[in-house]
Amino acid sequence: MIVIQVYFPTSNSEDDEIEQVNDLLDELLGITRDNDNVIIMGDFNAVVGEGQDNQIIGKYGLGTRNSRGERLVNFCKQNNFLVTNTMFEVPKRRHYTWVAPGDSNRYQIDNLLIKSRFKKQIMTSHSYPGAEIDSDHNLVTMKYKIAPMKITKRPKRNIWNVEESKNEKTRQEFQNKVYNRLIAAGIDPSWDEVITNIRQSAVESIGFRKLNPRKPWITNEIMDLIKYRNKLKKTDDAMYRIVKNRITQKCRDEKEKWMDLKCENIKINMTANRMDKAYGIRAVTRVRRARRLPLAPNAGGRKNIK
Repeated sequence: MIVIQVYFPTSNSEDDEIEQVNDLLDELLGITRDNDNVIIMGDFNAVVGEGQDNQIIGKYGLGTRNSRGERLVNFCKQNNFLVTNTMFEVPKRRHYTWVAPGDSNRYQIDNLLIKSRFKKQIMTSHSYPGAEIDSDHNLVTMKYKIAPMKITKRPKRNIWNVEESKNEKTRQEFQNKVYNRLIAAGIDPSWDEVITNIRQSAVESIGFRKLNPRKPWITNEIMDLIKYRNKLKKTDDAMYRIVKNRITQKCRDEKEKWMDLKCENIKINMTANRMDKAYGIRAVTRVRRARRLPLAPNAGGRKNIK
């Protein structure tokens, strides 16, 4: 969630000041992403007025729209924002956000903007005229329910076995298969047919990268069970759990066997006084270099060894 607090100059300010704030706001929105949950709140010094406008302004605004309010509406249309504190039916005293000196009039100039795509997450939004905040403006609040974004997983794609393509025999086989298929396709094959022939030749010659075990104690039987479990993930939940538990138990048993074998090898190497093999330590040889002695100049300008 990204929250931007703004304050726009009053209606007595120069147009250059207002444009400067608009440019800063556009600059901030420019560094956000389209799917970011952005909230803009503050004193806009703009009256959007009563009456619904294109799902951007609700039916429960206050007053008559002025020129600054028209600019705010255009900004919301261009950036897909809506004014939340005009969307909910509340008593009139919860609409106004500022009282003119002498209580001559009441205006709704403080707003909470949110992107239209997150409209369903807003539960309520209005002002609190009785809140003590030491300001001539009323507190404007929004009750908001943050819903986590759904992340769609991309389907897994097969990865080509690039290492196999480095083999000269494999490359020659691939080239021959492509050549034979293109000859069989005729003089003027379509581009889709050419791609299909090349891909089919690559599947037969190079192949895809296989699922390799991450741990040394994983056996071929366990790998087959893992592949079978992956197929059951979205089809049979009960059988998926059974196979998963079986894989876990198999991994524990094979890991214990692997550890026992490792310990037995260490014991044999230690008995034979082969510590490097017992602990997998490489023999490190250190070349001792002759120590260089410092040279000091004598009275004749020559250097003698101390």
